[in-house]
Amino acid sequence: MPCNSDLHSANVCLIGNILQSQLEEPLAIENMKGEHIGFSYLWSCAMKAHDMGCRYEKEKEHVLNVPDCWNSVYMKRTDETAKISRIRWYREHGVTIPYCVPNVRRHRTNGNRCKISCNLECERPIRYTNGAVVRHCRYKNVIKDSFFRYHIERYRSVNHGIVGADLFYSGVVQNYLENYKRSVKREGGSTSFYRFLDEKGEVFSCEKLRILTHVANCVAVHDMHMTNYNEKEAYVDFGLQELLPEKFRKISYKKEPLLFILCVADAIEPSKWFNQIMGRELLHRMEFIFNSERMQLIVKIDKLMAESKFGNLYIQNVLRLSEYCEIRTFVQVKTP
Repeated sequence: MPCNSDLHSANVCLIGNILQSQLEEPLAIENMKGEHIGFSYLWSCAMKAHDMGCRYEKEKEHVLNVPDCWNSVYMKRTDETAKISRIRWYREHGVTIPYCVPNVRRHRTNGNRCKISCNLECERPIRYTNGAVVRHCRYKNVIKDSFFRYHIERYRSVNHGIVGADLFYSGVVQNYLENYKRSVKREGGSTSFYRFLDEKGEVFSCEKLRILTHVANCVAVHDMHMTNYNEKEAYVDFGLQELLPEKFRKISYKKEPLLFILCVADAIEPSKWFNQIMGRELLHRMEFIFNSERMQLIVKIDKLMAESKFGNLYIQNVLRLSEYCEIRTFVQVKTP
């Protein structure tokens, strides 16, 4: 279900922090020097991208006024048009997103191998302190593009995960390039593109860019769930076979921890179902208990919420988590 409020983003942020606080050990990414980039930093970056996407997803005029020529060319479900990048869609609609978050391990220029002397930093896998090693994004960009087109036709809006990731990544790259230019002007030829400091002493490096690219990719694919039976034919038409039940790989905390927490937090966030309950009161009437050793999640909601108009739909949505994440979910109704 598309996100549709600032409250949703705020709640996802809070729920993710609650889940992470219940892990046995703090989650972090280990850099080349053995230093830990903590969950709070990774999560804040992911939430920034997620919020960007949710805010943009509400601006439906970008897709409601689609030119006829675009419908005839871009929306055709053929192998040829499936290869068209969403970056072209952005340009056609005047959307200022110059870069799509990449899924390749090594940066390339005009199809050629990057010649920057960066010790092949782009090829290094992401290493988490829980033992997870992530070597590449879960889905290639051609799959993201296909899901992007599917979401436009299905919901008449851009997908908040994909557009948020692209917005965030574009901002990261532009900020990197702008600071590099200022550093060159300030320091002269001694500035290395691989690693440099800005005027405030903040470090810019290919390693940091690689980590932020990984965060962006987690945001990009967190809403790309396995299809249900009713949507199966449409998924095949759009080339989304990897999201069919027989091919889908469940999202695992042990293998993709940040993506896992984001998917779980986004799925159990309740404001999309109980929008009649005011902000803070909503989460006060709920409780989330996550056991990482047993991979078990218990969601407790009060009786009034469970018996409300959308209570059963929310409960079913929580229970469905086990279909695409390696987790057992339970819902308990709290009595007064």
